[in-house]
Amino acid sequence: MQKKGKSKKGITLFVLLALVSIVVILSIEIVSAYDVAYIYSKKYKIDNNIVNALEDMGLTVNYIQEANISKTDFSKYRLLFVGDERFKNPSAIPIWKFPTVIDSFYHGPEWGITDSDGVSQLGRNTPMSVKMTSNEDIIQVYTQGTYDFTTLAVPYYYLATNNKVPTMQQVAGTYSGDSYNLGDVISYGNAGIHLDNGRITQANICFFGIVTSKYWTDDAKIMFENCVRFVGSRCSEDSDCGEDIIGDKYCGSEKGIFQNTTEFMCNNPGSVLSKCVNTTTAKLFDECLDDELCFDNDKCKKIECFNNSQCGTDGFVDGIFCTNNDVFGNFMTFTCSEPGTLDSACSNDTSIILKLSCGNSSCSDFGDNFCKGKDIYKSRTCHDKGCASGNCFDNASVEEMFVKSCAKACQNGACVNITCFNNSDCDDANDHTIDICTNPGTQQSSCTHKPIKCLKNSECGTDGSIGNLFCKGNNVFEKYISYTCNNPGTSESFCSNSTNSQIKQVCPSGCKDGQCADIICVSDTDCDDGDVYTVDECNNPGTVQSY
Repeated sequence: MQKKGKSKKGITLFVLLALVSIVVILSIEIVSAYDVAYIYSKKYKIDNNIVNALEDMGLTVNYIQEANISKTDFSKYRLLFVGDERFKNPSAIPIWKFPTVIDSFYHGPEWGITDSDGVSQLGRNTPMSVKMTSNEDIIQVYTQGTYDFTTLAVPYYYLATNNKVPTMQQVAGTYSGDSYNLGDVISYGNAGIHLDNGRITQANICFFGIVTSKYWTDDAKIMFENCVRFVGSRCSEDSDCGEDIIGDKYCGSEKGIFQNTTEFMCNNPGSVLSKCVNTTTAKLFDECLDDELCFDNDKCKKIECFNNSQCGTDGFVDGIFCTNNDVFGNFMTFTCSEPGTLDSACSNDTSIILKLSCGNSSCSDFGDNFCKGKDIYKSRTCHDKGCASGNCFDNASVEEMFVKSCAKACQNGACVNITCFNNSDCDDANDHTIDICTNPGTQQSSCTHKPIKCLKNSECGTDGSIGNLFCKGNNVFEKYISYTCNNPGTSESFCSNSTNSQIKQVCPSGCKDGQCADIICVSDTDCDDGDVYTVDECNNPGTVQSY
């Protein structure tokens, strides 16, 4: 077993390779799209196994040559990795300021993780193991004890218990087959710890002493990943990213009062790719009413008006009055200035305006001639207009003008010759005619006289007996003729007569040949002659023919 304190392992330098490396290094462009800033001095000292391990974790690696440290913005990287080589100005590497994995035997005092004795190393001919601090498990970290084809032991580095800054916490300690723990092979330092160089860490740092990555066991690689994860993990849960922030209220729209809520979340929590993200959401705090707008960021203010009608109804006020024969009034007009805005305001203005024009007095033109009796006139309508007691008046009157008189008649505003106006104008003084005025009152008027056949019955004949008397029953009858004037006094009048039988004389015994006659016998007894030697008979008994 080998144990060394401050002595450094000599490394053969290949000058030609170094010169070539400088040219390549100078061509490396510093970009911010990488996760890991791999800080190196000599390119051939870059550990590709470390790089592969980082890339296996999903990280991208950018190489930062020592000369470019001052030009690099390390805040754009997830973590820094410092390899196992000597730097010209180690204090320029800001391991205290940014998340950093230190995989180096050199510069412990400059970085403040050890006192002046620096980092220690331990090696033996069998594969090295460490003792886990959490559960005291013994874990083999190298696959072999010596370098290939040599008897030189493969060492790991550690922070000796008496030399390290006490604020670093041991994760894995040395193990050499006994229970004695020399110091931290893997050591974590949280943000905010004091370093021996007077610095205070602003981010997590990890010292990883299992430096010979070529011989790592799988467990060693896991330990390295845990170291990287401790340093590079930004968060394990949402609360690591900070408390949600509720912003001030503001007018997000005309109608809404909003507050921005910024919520912090941890993506890929607990992994080296974890990162804090935040989303800011505008949340509606209060909504203004229809007649309100957001005002002064945190309150709703009523809009005074949206249109003129909301300020009042335009109209006449304080009565109306007459001026120059027209109706005037005081008219109030309401106005909404800057309608629909917070600066809207109502105002009104009163002015004297014409309400109603009463018009001027005038007469119409004379109209067509017209008749009044036998005279011709024409007329027109006159309007006396004006204003009285705040109201218009219009007094209309008709003005007539005499034109001339007509000799006979006036019709439709003109003199005309008219035969008759009515039937009486056609009277011919004949009772036996009907006098008719045809088209009365017109120029086409004329008289006609329709004859009347009779005016009364007597004009048709004299009622009386006609013919001989005759017997009807036991009485004497005669024939009687009566004359009638039908529709008397009209043009449809005509005469008619009718003949009827009427009793002339009532006979006590009977009638014979138009005269009353006696009845000789009614029965045989009426013929008794008192002679017993004769047969007395009554022939046609009870009649005037009896004997």
